[in-house]
Amino acid sequence: MNIRSAKHQWLTLLLPTFVVVCMLFAIDYLSQASLIFRAQLQIVPYFAAFMTMVLATQFHQYRFVFLTLVLTLSYAVFSQIFRGDAALSPLGLYWGLSVVSCLAFLYVILMRETYPWQLSGILQITLIILPFLVLLQPQTTRFLRTLVTELPDSLFDSMSSTMWTSPLTATMFALVIFLAIRAWWANKDASSGGAVPAIVACFAAMTWLSEPLIGLALFVGASVALMANIFLQAWVYAYRDELTGIPSRRAFQQYCHRLNRRYVIAMIDIDHFKGFNDTYGHDVGDDVLRVVASRMSRVKGGGKVFRLGGEEFAMVFPRKSVEKSLPYIEQVRKQIASNPITIRNFAARPEKDRHGKVQRGSAAKPKQVRITVSIGVAEPNNLNRRPKAVLRLADQLLYRAKEQGRNQVVH
Repeated sequence: MNIRSAKHQWLTLLLPTFVVVCMLFAIDYLSQASLIFRAQLQIVPYFAAFMTMVLATQFHQYRFVFLTLVLTLSYAVFSQIFRGDAALSPLGLYWGLSVVSCLAFLYVILMRETYPWQLSGILQITLIILPFLVLLQPQTTRFLRTLVTELPDSLFDSMSSTMWTSPLTATMFALVIFLAIRAWWANKDASSGGAVPAIVACFAAMTWLSEPLIGLALFVGASVALMANIFLQAWVYAYRDELTGIPSRRAFQQYCHRLNRRYVIAMIDIDHFKGFNDTYGHDVGDDVLRVVASRMSRVKGGGKVFRLGGEEFAMVFPRKSVEKSLPYIEQVRKQIASNPITIRNFAARPEKDRHGKVQRGSAAKPKQVRITVSIGVAEPNNLNRRPKAVLRLADQLLYRAKEQGRNQVVH
């Protein structure tokens, strides 16, 4: 799901990063617990990954499923490396895992999101799992062991007994992290935001291969970070309007429960919106809703805007009277009415960007239309104390505004 709110877009990156950092602070506790529960700790990353996949499937966030799968497979190979089995060539596996995990993360970031249990999804899962399985085969480990001996010594100069890293692996991971950030910024996609700390955690775990508890904490932290992003997405689905990015009807209902005895509710309706939709089409109508919602959300005086559905909006002023709220409501009405909206011709838009640039350079001046809103404003009184009753009263005043000629505030 795309995030329209800049605040929530940043949260999709900062929240999982915060979770991964918190897991690093838990390493001291893990080192104490490992003396007693060493065997049990080894399965914690798999359990965290399983829970993340279940949540991602339940909330239909399928890219998170693929990201968690890459993390799990990377940890499975990682656990083989720090066991120090000479037959597996730890250094060779390190290089192999660096390449395979980078390619797998890159594939998940760039691939088209699909349902994992369809044929296309199963093929994608197979494409992700197969390289990791090949990596653990005896033939592969022998090849990697031979390859490592032929690599230039300069690739190993920065590697030590405590830190396994090299300019090549750092460059590969940095490139994938850059592409993940670019996808997150361009597409406003929460899964890309969650991928960034997951990739960083994978690289950091491989850097401190000699400290398996650090790697364990990082892989667990990465899975929990993805889980946190899934919950954030679920919250956005429930409380944000997908079209306009402002709080939805459910958020309005929850907000009303927190109101005290003194508040103002304004019901707002776009004038002649149905006719506008019939004339210009639903795509243009959606643009109008976004623009109007954006202008309403700039309201001052502590007002909070919600989209109730269709062309209806609500504006709430807590701890204010109608008299003190009216100037801010009137300011919003005037701002919407005095700023025409440019109509985009979706039907005539060419498929190719190059043709679009030519068309924009030669086309006539785009059409502009004037949008107005009617507003009904109410506050609690002796007969209407609860928010539901005040909303009903504001709705009645809204229809009175329409009957009196529209583009006005009635209270």
